[in-house]
Amino acid sequence: MDLQAAGDRDLRERLLADATVTSAIERLNKKGLGEGARRHLLATATRLTEAMAPDVHAIIDGCRQTLGVDGTLEIYVYPEPRFNAAAVKPEKGRLLMMVSSSLLEAFEPDELRFVAGHEVGHFLFDHHAIPTGALLGGKARLPPQLALRLFAWQRYAEISADRAGLACAGGLEPAARGLFKLASGLKGDRIKILIEGFLAQVGDLRREAETLDVDVQARRGDWFATHPFSPLRLKAAELCV
Repeated sequence: MDLQAAGDRDLRERLLADATVTSAIERLNKKGLGEGARRHLLATATRLTEAMAPDVHAIIDGCRQTLGVDGTLEIYVYPEPRFNAAAVKPEKGRLLMMVSSSLLEAFEPDELRFVAGHEVGHFLFDHHAIPTGALLGGKARLPPQLALRLFAWQRYAEISADRAGLACAGGLEPAARGLFKLASGLKGDRIKILIEGFLAQVGDLRREAETLDVDVQARRGDWFATHPFSPLRLKAAELCV
């Protein structure tokens, strides 16, 4: 199965062939973009060694084996009530991953495999090669169409990473539970997570968009989103199964 979304691959090729993008990346690299990330993590988060968190390391190493991603990996946990995880740009041969304390405590092992596989997927597809945050937040103003293309690529890149997470989780059900928790912030057994109900939100979203006269200002929120809406992410994952 080809895990990389076609939109991710195609837009990446177009962006890396764009002289404005490549010139901006070269300037950022000369300034040392991303350097010092490990130092920042060491100073502000807690590194989880294999002895401290053998189960977490086993899950993430299993994802790396499934996806064929090698290299030294360091896992950091930081205090945060929101569920979140991130793959940090590799530094000096090290793969850096950060996970919020709340996610680490609330997610079941198969849900954590989905999240870990998602983040390892960013390494697999080398998504850090295009530093969208720095490109979009820099002093140089990008042409509007190029900026929109960067946002669109980010969303497709998340779909690719979700497919990697799906492959590591071993099925749609744990991925659905993981996406539901990420979207809702809920944990525990009070809420019954039903894939059908979560997917139904996609249809309702489409119908609302079709029937309401949504003004341009409201639609811009969709254009500048870095992640697809969670129900749409689950629908894309379902289509990949």
